[in-house]
Amino acid sequence: PPPPPPPAPGAPPPPPVPGGAAAPGIPTKRKIQTEHKLPVFNWATLPYTVAKETVFSSLNDDAVIDSMDFGPFEAAFRLETKAPSMVSAARVSTKSISVPDYKPKGPTTVLDSNRHRNLIIGQRRVALTAEQIAEALDRLDLDKLPGEKAGVLRSEFQPSEEELEALNQRHSSGKKMADMDNFLYQISRIPRLGERLVLMEHLDSYPDILAAVCPQADAVIAASDSVMSSAKFKKLLEVVLAFGNYINSSRRGGAFGFKLSTLERLTDIKTRNREETLLHWIIRTVMDKYPEVTSFMEDLVAVPRAAAVSLATLDADVQHLRNTKKAVEAEMKIDATHPVLERFQKESMAKIEKAMKDVEEAKVMFKKAVKFFGEESTEPSDFFSCFKRFGDLFVATMKEVEQMRKAVAAKEAAETQVSTRTTSAGRKVQQLRGMTRNSSQTDGLEARLEVEDGVIDEIITEMKTTAYRRPDLQKREKREIGAVDDSSAWQQSRPWLK
Repeated sequence: PPPPPPPAPGAPPPPPVPGGAAAPGIPTKRKIQTEHKLPVFNWATLPYTVAKETVFSSLNDDAVIDSMDFGPFEAAFRLETKAPSMVSAARVSTKSISVPDYKPKGPTTVLDSNRHRNLIIGQRRVALTAEQIAEALDRLDLDKLPGEKAGVLRSEFQPSEEELEALNQRHSSGKKMADMDNFLYQISRIPRLGERLVLMEHLDSYPDILAAVCPQADAVIAASDSVMSSAKFKKLLEVVLAFGNYINSSRRGGAFGFKLSTLERLTDIKTRNREETLLHWIIRTVMDKYPEVTSFMEDLVAVPRAAAVSLATLDADVQHLRNTKKAVEAEMKIDATHPVLERFQKESMAKIEKAMKDVEEAKVMFKKAVKFFGEESTEPSDFFSCFKRFGDLFVATMKEVEQMRKAVAAKEAAETQVSTRTTSAGRKVQQLRGMTRNSSQTDGLEARLEVEDGVIDEIITEMKTTAYRRPDLQKREKREIGAVDDSSAWQQSRPWLK
């Protein structure tokens, strides 16, 4: 059998036997001496006791080694060896070479290198000097210092206690400060820097939030009220419940109600020919018995807008408005005559109060609507989406029912028209037969009959299905033949002409 691979590095070797031989039953691998020193391959090996039970037990790597020329391989992977004198010289030369540390031009910074680099990037985004920032904060000038830049300053340019201590020491020492250190030191001297930057962010963003909160709250209020008060939708639910109980009561018992998700499953039950669903039949019943119910979505016009509302987002927006209100009130305690704050107090404070009340009312109405239908939804987007999807499905299916009815009506009309034409053609044929039969004094070919458009085609159709022969045809043939020889002897000799 082929020898097993060597044991794993670090694994305990098999117990030695006297004389230094391997343990009994464990073969050894031959040791190969290479011509050149090769790098070490740090692989995870299998001990023989494990390898013998794997695919490796059928492999013969010694035969492969014997069949190959490893000279080029060693030439490619051999390690370079150096004489001791060369190594010593290399070491001396290495010591003699000194790589100077990188030092930025100008004064050194007291900040961490990564922090210094990030502040430089942030300063480019702000693009304002410390004096301009201080002036914009004093005036609450959103044109010069919009909320986005204020956010950058608040998140990145407020020094920590350690940084502030180092900056103060550098400034007190009289040494020249690096540009970024000086910038950070100057803005840190602005009174109430953090609070005023937060105020600038709120003042810049609250108008958009306020404009979005009120319509969303109104949509939830209107949609909640409409789904609870719509008599049309209640009647539709009643019809659905009736159909469901009719189908299931004999096997599952009657139900007192159902989840709104049931409405979307009405298309799962199909007729035997797979052409119609239970919803088709419910709509057909509604169209025949309760036609006013077909327009139930007209009562739920606010549902699509409410289906796009998230209460979590509304709560976050309301919290932002509340924080804006608090920030303005806190600043007015310090400077109650600031024109920007006075204008906010006069124009926006009442709107924020109304928005907060509207959101609370929307949450109350939404909870009532959810409880009204026995649901457990926590988001208007989930709850009202059921109504919206079913409304779209109802409208689309009703169009299919109307098309089916039009097709059936057109087919019935065509069949009635064909039957009427056939009856009319029959009467015309009978009339023509009677007129021909009664015109004994005139030649049948001279008879005239006024007919309407299309009657000729009907007569032809009738004649194809009913045998017809002119009653005076025998008499005419007799006259024409008798005109050749009018003698009685000639007629008597031909009795078949009688």
